[in-house]
Amino acid sequence: MKSLIASVLVLISFSSFAQNPNDAIIVVSGGGIRTMNIKSKPKETKGSYYYNDVWYTGTIKLFSGEEVQAYPLKYDMKMNQIDIKVNESVKIISIGAVKEIIWVNPTGQSEVLRNISMYKNIEGYGFFSVLSEGKLSLLKKTELNLLDANYNTAMDVGSQSDKYVKKEIYYIKSEDKISQIKKRKKTFLNKFEDKAEKVELFASENNLNFKDDVDLEKIFNYYNSL
Repeated sequence: MKSLIASVLVLISFSSFAQNPNDAIIVVSGGGIRTMNIKSKPKETKGSYYYNDVWYTGTIKLFSGEEVQAYPLKYDMKMNQIDIKVNESVKIISIGAVKEIIWVNPTGQSEVLRNISMYKNIEGYGFFSVLSEGKLSLLKKTELNLLDANYNTAMDVGSQSDKYVKKEIYYIKSEDKISQIKKRKKTFLNKFEDKAEKVELFASENNLNFKDDVDLEKIFNYYNSL
C-alpha cells in the first residue's frame, strides 16, 4: 500500500509540474501537494545602453530655439533621452526635442551629435555623430541592440543573460544624398575619386588609420580642404 501511495504522489507531482506554466513552486506538506507562486527574480541584462558611459559636459540645442548649456550629459539609447546632471539629481529630455548636442569628452575631444530628422532622404530615429562636414561629410550612427540569452543547459554553453550591444554604422553625405559606407580604406578612397592619391599620401605621411574615428576626421577634413 505504501508503494502504491508513493507512486500516486509521484504521478500527482509530475501532473502538477505539467500544469504549471508559470513555474510555480511545488510544495509538499502533510502528505498533500500544492503550488506556491513566488515572484521570479528579474533576468539580468548585461552591457551598457548609454552612448557615453561617463558624463560629457556640453550644450543641448533644442528645436524650440532654447539651449541647455554647460551641464554633464549622457545619451540613454534605451529610453531615447538625454540625461542631464543637475547637482545631485538627474533631469531628462526626450531626443525628439533635441536638435543638436555639442559636448566634450573627458580627454578633451569635442563631438557634435545631430538629430537624424535634420537630414533629408533618410529614415531613422536618433543622432548622427558628425565626424567631418563639408562637400563630403562623414557621419556615424550608433545603434543599440539587445541580444537574447542563448544558454544551452544540456551543453552548458552560451550566455544566461540578455546583453545590450552597440553597433556603429557609417554614412557619407554628398549634397542631399546620404549612403551607408563600410569602414574600409579602399571604400573611402573610392569616394575621394580624383583626390584619392593626395588623400592617401596625406594619410600615409601622417600615420593615419582609416579604421580610427579620430584619424578619419583628419582625413576627411583634409579632403574637404582641397
